Amino acid sequence: MLALTVGLALSGCTGQDAPDPLAASPEANASARGGAAAPGLGASGQGLVPLQVGNQWDYHGSLAVRITPYGSDTESQYILRDEVRTVVGSETYDGRNYTVIEVAIDEHEYGQTMQSLLFRQTHTGLFQYNGEVAPPIDAPVAGSRDIDPAWVGVAASVPPAQRGAYRVAWDELVARRETLRRAMTGGVAAVPGNSGADENETTQLVYPLHPGQEWNVLDEPLFTARVERRVRLYVSFGLVSAWQIQLRNEFMGPRDRAIEWYGELGFIGYILHIETVATDESGQPIGTLVGDERLVMTDTNLLGPKGIQ
Repeated sequence: MLALTVGLALSGCTGQDAPDPLAASPEANASARGGAAAPGLGASGQGLVPLQVGNQWDYHGSLAVRITPYGSDTESQYILRDEVRTVVGSETYDGRNYTVIEVAIDEHEYGQTMQSLLFRQTHTGLFQYNGEVAPPIDAPVAGSRDIDPAWVGVAASVPPAQRGAYRVAWDELVARRETLRRAMTGGVAAVPGNSGADENETTQLVYPLHPGQEWNVLDEPLFTARVERRVRLYVSFGLVSAWQIQLRNEFMGPRDRAIEWYGELGFIGYILHIETVATDESGQPIGTLVGDERLVMTDTNLLGPKGIQ
Protein backbone atom coordinates (compact mmCIF):
# COMPACT_ATOMS: atom_id res chain seq x y z
CA MET A 1 0.00 0.00 0.00
CA LEU A 2 1.47 3.32 -1.04
CA ALA A 3 0.49 6.27 1.11
CA LEU A 4 -0.01 9.54 -0.71
CA THR A 5 -0.14 12.28 1.89
CA VAL A 6 -0.72 15.27 -0.36
CA GLY A 7 0.70 18.58 0.74
CA LEU A 8 -2.35 20.79 1.30
CA ALA A 9 -2.29 24.55 1.54
CA LEU A 10 -5.94 25.52 1.87
CA SER A 11 -6.21 29.11 2.97
CA GLY A 12 -8.54 32.04 2.80
CA CYS A 13 -9.05 33.89 -0.46
CA THR A 14 -7.26 37.15 0.16
CA GLY A 15 -5.95 37.89 -3.33
CA GLN A 16 -7.26 37.64 -6.84
CA ASP A 17 -6.86 33.88 -7.11
CA ALA A 18 -8.99 31.22 -5.43
CA PRO A 19 -7.13 29.01 -2.93
CA ASP A 20 -5.40 25.97 -4.37
CA PRO A 21 -5.15 23.06 -1.89
CA LEU A 22 -2.81 21.00 -4.07
CA ALA A 23 0.64 22.53 -4.29
CA ALA A 24 1.62 22.20 -7.94
CA SER A 25 4.37 23.37 -10.24
CA PRO A 26 4.77 23.14 -14.03
CA GLU A 27 6.46 19.93 -15.12
CA ALA A 28 9.91 20.74 -16.40
CA ASN A 29 11.12 17.18 -16.91
CA ALA A 30 10.15 13.54 -16.49
CA SER A 31 11.63 13.13 -13.01
CA ALA A 32 8.21 13.04 -11.36
CA ARG A 33 6.38 9.76 -11.04
CA GLY A 34 4.27 9.24 -14.14
CA GLY A 35 6.51 11.46 -16.26
CA ALA A 36 7.14 8.80 -18.87
CA ALA A 37 7.06 9.10 -22.63
CA ALA A 38 3.75 9.87 -24.35
CA PRO A 39 2.22 11.25 -21.11
CA GLY A 40 -1.06 12.09 -22.84
CA LEU A 41 -1.73 8.37 -23.26
CA GLY A 42 -0.15 7.03 -20.10
CA ALA A 43 3.10 5.10 -19.77
CA SER A 44 1.74 2.20 -21.82
CA GLY A 45 0.44 4.50 -24.54
CA GLN A 46 -2.96 2.86 -24.11
CA GLY A 47 -4.82 5.10 -21.69
CA LEU A 48 -4.15 7.13 -18.58
CA VAL A 49 -6.38 5.61 -15.87
CA PRO A 50 -5.46 2.21 -14.35
CA LEU A 51 -8.62 0.05 -14.41
CA GLN A 52 -7.28 -3.33 -13.31
CA VAL A 53 -9.70 -5.29 -11.10
CA GLY A 54 -8.61 -4.87 -7.48
CA ASN A 55 -7.22 -1.38 -7.88
CA GLN A 56 -8.29 0.89 -5.05
CA TRP A 57 -8.06 4.61 -4.28
CA ASP A 58 -8.80 6.43 -1.03
CA TYR A 59 -9.76 10.10 -0.93
CA HIS A 60 -10.41 12.67 1.75
CA GLY A 61 -12.35 15.83 1.14
CA SER A 62 -13.85 18.83 2.85
CA LEU A 63 -16.22 21.66 2.14
CA ALA A 64 -15.65 24.92 4.00
CA VAL A 65 -18.34 27.58 3.71
CA ARG A 66 -17.33 31.01 4.94
CA ILE A 67 -19.88 33.73 5.53
CA THR A 68 -18.75 37.35 5.84
CA PRO A 69 -21.47 39.85 6.73
CA TYR A 70 -20.13 43.26 5.81
CA GLY A 71 -18.82 44.93 8.93
CA SER A 72 -18.66 41.66 10.92
CA ASP A 73 -16.26 38.78 11.51
CA THR A 74 -16.16 35.75 9.21
CA GLU A 75 -17.94 32.58 10.33
CA SER A 76 -17.19 29.14 8.85
CA GLN A 77 -18.99 25.82 8.52
CA TYR A 78 -17.18 22.58 7.61
CA ILE A 79 -18.32 19.29 6.08
CA LEU A 80 -15.95 16.31 5.77
CA ARG A 81 -16.07 13.56 3.16
CA ASP A 82 -14.18 10.29 2.70
CA GLU A 83 -14.33 8.02 -0.34
CA VAL A 84 -12.97 4.60 -1.20
CA ARG A 85 -13.12 3.66 -4.90
CA THR A 86 -12.50 0.03 -5.86
CA VAL A 87 -12.46 -1.69 -9.26
CA VAL A 88 -14.66 -4.75 -8.65
CA GLY A 89 -15.25 -6.28 -12.10
CA SER A 90 -17.09 -5.61 -15.34
CA GLU A 91 -20.68 -5.50 -16.61
CA THR A 92 -22.34 -5.18 -20.00
CA TYR A 93 -24.74 -2.33 -20.74
CA ASP A 94 -26.17 -1.50 -24.16
CA GLY A 95 -23.91 -4.11 -25.73
CA ARG A 96 -20.67 -2.67 -24.36
CA ASN A 97 -18.38 -3.94 -21.62
CA TYR A 98 -17.66 -1.55 -18.76
CA THR A 99 -15.30 -1.62 -15.81
CA VAL A 100 -17.25 -1.26 -12.56
CA ILE A 101 -15.91 0.98 -9.81
CA GLU A 102 -17.74 0.86 -6.48
CA VAL A 103 -17.56 4.08 -4.47
CA ALA A 104 -18.09 4.00 -0.71
CA ILE A 105 -18.91 7.52 0.50
CA ASP A 106 -18.83 8.67 4.10
CA GLU A 107 -19.98 12.22 4.72
CA HIS A 108 -19.83 11.70 8.49
CA GLU A 109 -22.87 13.33 10.11
CA TYR A 110 -24.51 13.65 6.70
CA GLY A 111 -24.62 9.91 6.10
CA GLN A 112 -22.99 7.01 4.27
CA THR A 113 -23.84 5.48 0.92
CA MET A 114 -22.39 3.60 -2.03
CA GLN A 115 -22.65 3.97 -5.78
CA SER A 116 -21.41 2.19 -8.88
CA LEU A 117 -19.57 4.01 -11.66
CA LEU A 118 -19.12 2.32 -15.05
CA PHE A 119 -16.20 3.19 -17.32
CA ARG A 120 -14.63 2.01 -20.52
CA GLN A 121 -11.27 3.20 -21.77
CA THR A 122 -9.97 3.14 -25.32
CA HIS A 123 -7.07 4.77 -27.13
CA THR A 124 -9.36 7.75 -27.79
CA GLY A 125 -10.61 8.47 -24.28
CA LEU A 126 -12.17 7.56 -20.96
CA PHE A 127 -15.96 7.16 -21.11
CA GLN A 128 -18.61 6.78 -18.43
CA TYR A 129 -21.95 5.06 -18.83
CA ASN A 130 -24.79 7.51 -18.16
CA GLY A 131 -27.75 5.17 -18.16
CA GLU A 132 -29.48 3.74 -15.12
CA VAL A 133 -27.11 1.67 -12.98
CA ALA A 134 -28.19 -0.51 -10.04
CA PRO A 135 -26.53 0.38 -6.72
CA PRO A 136 -24.02 -2.06 -5.22
CA ILE A 137 -25.47 -5.05 -3.36
CA ASP A 138 -25.83 -4.40 0.39
CA ALA A 139 -25.17 -0.69 -0.08
CA PRO A 140 -25.84 1.15 3.20
CA VAL A 141 -28.94 3.27 3.43
CA ALA A 142 -27.99 6.81 2.52
CA GLY A 143 -28.27 9.60 5.04
CA SER A 144 -29.32 13.04 3.90
CA ARG A 145 -26.10 13.44 1.84
CA ASP A 146 -27.22 17.02 1.57
CA ILE A 147 -25.24 19.99 2.81
CA ASP A 148 -28.43 21.91 3.54
CA PRO A 149 -28.30 21.08 7.30
CA ALA A 150 -25.15 23.21 7.42
CA TRP A 151 -27.42 26.16 6.67
CA VAL A 152 -28.45 26.08 10.33
CA GLY A 153 -24.94 27.10 11.32
CA VAL A 154 -24.75 29.74 8.60
CA ALA A 155 -28.11 31.22 9.56
CA ALA A 156 -27.07 31.47 13.21
CA SER A 157 -24.16 33.75 12.28
CA VAL A 158 -26.22 36.50 10.60
CA PRO A 159 -28.91 38.86 11.95
CA PRO A 160 -32.42 37.34 11.75
CA ALA A 161 -33.61 40.16 9.49
CA GLN A 162 -30.95 39.24 6.88
CA ARG A 163 -31.41 35.47 6.88
CA GLY A 164 -33.74 35.52 3.89
CA ALA A 165 -31.11 37.29 1.79
CA TYR A 166 -28.38 34.91 2.90
CA ARG A 167 -30.63 31.93 2.21
CA VAL A 168 -30.92 33.03 -1.44
CA ALA A 169 -27.11 33.30 -1.65
CA TRP A 170 -26.78 29.89 0.05
CA ASP A 171 -29.15 28.22 -2.40
CA GLU A 172 -27.17 29.67 -5.31
CA LEU A 173 -23.91 28.34 -3.86
CA VAL A 174 -25.43 24.87 -3.39
CA ALA A 175 -26.83 24.85 -6.95
CA ARG A 176 -23.48 25.78 -8.49
CA ARG A 177 -21.69 23.18 -6.37
CA GLU A 178 -23.99 20.37 -7.43
CA THR A 179 -23.67 21.32 -11.11
CA LEU A 180 -19.88 21.36 -10.87
CA ARG A 181 -19.73 18.05 -9.00
CA ARG A 182 -21.94 16.38 -11.62
CA ALA A 183 -19.64 17.62 -14.35
CA MET A 184 -16.67 16.01 -12.59
CA THR A 185 -18.17 12.59 -13.50
CA GLY A 186 -17.95 13.10 -17.25
CA GLY A 187 -19.42 14.93 -20.22
CA VAL A 188 -20.16 14.96 -23.93
CA ALA A 189 -17.35 15.22 -26.48
CA ALA A 190 -17.22 18.53 -28.31
CA VAL A 191 -16.75 16.91 -31.73
CA PRO A 192 -19.06 13.92 -32.33
CA GLY A 193 -17.06 10.86 -33.30
CA ASN A 194 -13.74 12.42 -32.36
CA SER A 195 -13.61 10.97 -28.85
CA GLY A 196 -15.42 7.71 -29.56
CA ALA A 197 -18.30 8.25 -27.10
CA ASP A 198 -21.48 6.30 -27.82
CA GLU A 199 -25.11 6.88 -26.89
CA ASN A 200 -25.67 6.94 -23.10
CA GLU A 201 -22.01 7.73 -22.55
CA THR A 202 -20.18 10.82 -21.39
CA THR A 203 -16.50 11.68 -21.85
CA GLN A 204 -14.18 12.32 -18.95
CA LEU A 205 -10.93 12.46 -20.91
CA VAL A 206 -10.01 12.65 -24.58
CA TYR A 207 -6.67 11.07 -25.57
CA PRO A 208 -3.97 12.02 -26.09
CA LEU A 209 -4.18 14.82 -23.56
CA HIS A 210 -2.21 17.96 -24.38
CA PRO A 211 -2.19 21.59 -23.21
CA GLY A 212 -4.96 23.64 -24.82
CA GLN A 213 -7.18 20.64 -25.60
CA GLU A 214 -10.91 21.36 -25.07
CA TRP A 215 -14.18 19.44 -25.08
CA ASN A 216 -17.75 19.94 -23.88
CA VAL A 217 -18.34 18.31 -20.52
CA LEU A 218 -22.09 18.93 -20.67
CA ASP A 219 -24.23 20.37 -23.44
CA GLU A 220 -26.97 21.75 -21.19
CA PRO A 221 -26.08 23.66 -19.17
CA LEU A 222 -22.98 24.34 -21.26
CA PHE A 223 -19.92 22.98 -19.49
CA THR A 224 -16.45 22.86 -21.01
CA ALA A 225 -13.14 21.30 -20.04
CA ARG A 226 -9.72 22.59 -21.00
CA VAL A 227 -6.34 20.98 -20.36
CA GLU A 228 -4.24 23.76 -18.87
CA ARG A 229 -0.85 22.13 -18.43
CA ARG A 230 1.18 19.20 -17.19
CA VAL A 231 2.11 19.72 -13.53
CA ARG A 232 3.98 18.04 -10.70
CA LEU A 233 1.97 17.59 -7.51
CA TYR A 234 3.91 17.43 -4.26
CA VAL A 235 3.14 14.33 -2.19
CA SER A 236 4.83 12.65 0.77
CA PHE A 237 7.14 10.39 -1.28
CA GLY A 238 8.08 13.01 -3.88
CA LEU A 239 6.36 14.30 -7.00
CA VAL A 240 3.45 12.97 -9.06
CA SER A 241 2.93 14.09 -12.64
CA ALA A 242 -0.62 14.99 -13.59
CA TRP A 243 -2.72 16.87 -16.11
CA GLN A 244 -4.42 19.97 -14.75
CA ILE A 245 -7.89 20.44 -16.27
CA GLN A 246 -10.04 23.53 -15.82
CA LEU A 247 -13.83 23.28 -15.96
CA ARG A 248 -16.07 26.20 -16.92
CA ASN A 249 -19.83 26.57 -16.75
CA GLU A 250 -22.14 29.30 -18.00
CA PHE A 251 -23.50 29.77 -14.46
CA MET A 252 -20.13 30.18 -12.77
CA GLY A 253 -19.29 33.56 -11.29
CA PRO A 254 -16.22 35.59 -12.26
CA ARG A 255 -14.24 34.34 -9.25
CA ASP A 256 -15.50 30.75 -9.28
CA ARG A 257 -12.98 28.04 -10.04
CA ALA A 258 -13.10 24.30 -10.76
CA ILE A 259 -9.89 22.33 -11.32
CA GLU A 260 -9.28 18.57 -11.47
CA TRP A 261 -6.14 16.48 -11.87
CA TYR A 262 -5.55 13.14 -13.62
CA GLY A 263 -2.25 11.29 -13.74
CA GLU A 264 -0.66 7.85 -13.98
CA LEU A 265 -2.27 6.98 -10.65
CA GLY A 266 -5.69 7.86 -12.07
CA PHE A 267 -7.94 10.57 -10.69
CA ILE A 268 -5.84 12.61 -8.24
CA GLY A 269 -8.42 15.10 -6.97
CA TYR A 270 -10.26 18.34 -7.52
CA ILE A 271 -10.89 21.76 -6.00
CA LEU A 272 -13.95 23.96 -6.25
CA HIS A 273 -14.15 27.63 -5.29
CA ILE A 274 -17.57 29.32 -5.40
CA GLU A 275 -18.57 32.83 -4.33
CA THR A 276 -22.08 34.28 -4.01
CA VAL A 277 -23.28 37.66 -2.75
CA ALA A 278 -26.20 38.31 -0.41
CA THR A 279 -28.18 41.46 -1.20
CA ASP A 280 -30.89 43.37 0.63
CA GLU A 281 -34.32 44.27 -0.78
CA SER A 282 -32.83 47.25 -2.64
CA GLY A 283 -30.16 45.10 -4.29
CA GLN A 284 -27.30 46.39 -2.14
CA PRO A 285 -24.67 43.80 -1.14
CA ILE A 286 -24.71 42.95 2.56
CA GLY A 287 -22.25 40.07 2.64
CA THR A 288 -20.65 37.14 0.87
CA LEU A 289 -20.71 33.36 0.99
CA VAL A 290 -17.54 31.55 -0.12
CA GLY A 291 -17.40 27.78 -0.56
CA ASP A 292 -14.09 25.94 -0.94
CA GLU A 293 -14.26 22.21 -1.59
CA ARG A 294 -11.51 19.69 -2.20
CA LEU A 295 -11.27 15.95 -2.72
CA VAL A 296 -7.72 14.60 -2.67
CA MET A 297 -6.23 11.12 -3.06
CA THR A 298 -4.74 9.98 0.25
CA ASP A 299 -3.86 6.35 -0.46
CA THR A 300 -3.81 3.91 -3.35
CA ASN A 301 -3.21 0.24 -4.04
CA LEU A 302 -2.66 -0.42 -7.76
CA LEU A 303 -2.33 -4.04 -8.73
CA GLY A 304 -1.93 -4.05 -12.50
CA PRO A 305 -1.74 -2.23 -15.82
CA LYS A 306 -4.22 0.05 -17.53
CA GLY A 307 -7.59 -1.36 -18.53
CA ILE A 308 -8.32 -1.03 -22.26
CA GLN A 309 -11.63 -2.21 -23.69
